[in-house]
Amino acid sequence: LTDGIAALLIQLQGGTSILLLGVILGILSSIDYGGPINKVVFVFVLSLMTQGIGAPIATLISASMIAPFGLTLGYLLSRILQKDIYSKQEINALKSAFLMGCCQITEGSYPIILNDLLRITICTGAGAAVDGALTMYWNCSSTVPAGGFFALAGISHPGLWLLSLLAGSVVFA
Repeated sequence: LTDGIAALLIQLQGGTSILLLGVILGILSSIDYGGPINKVVFVFVLSLMTQGIGAPIATLISASMIAPFGLTLGYLLSRILQKDIYSKQEINALKSAFLMGCCQITEGSYPIILNDLLRITICTGAGAAVDGALTMYWNCSSTVPAGGFFALAGISHPGLWLLSLLAGSVVFA
């Protein structure tokens, strides 16, 4: 099964299938918030990176940052629209979640995610799908396997990578 999935993902690397690959990698990299699905995708994209294919790892890095940034953007929008959608405890958790998200550590978002798991997981998947499609379309490639913004120096087209991260976070919010 694993070999079949790997073969399918490798076939998707060419032509117009690159968008579909980005969507799949984005969703699978993000929806379990650093859990076992993310780890399987990490091993896959890391093996591609060792072969000189760096776009999938750049997608994983940014997709893993969608939840903390989407939650933060949602909070900022709620303040602008004067709607209280977060409790005081969630606002406090959001402070560390954002900072940890800058380092590609999603676990800081757990206190908020677990309060509304289904809706936040759907938002995460949608935002990461957009982010993944854009990073792959723009061929944002990384020579660094992880690190969030610390990996930015090793990412080709860093402006487009940041724009894809922003777009995915807006879709999440």
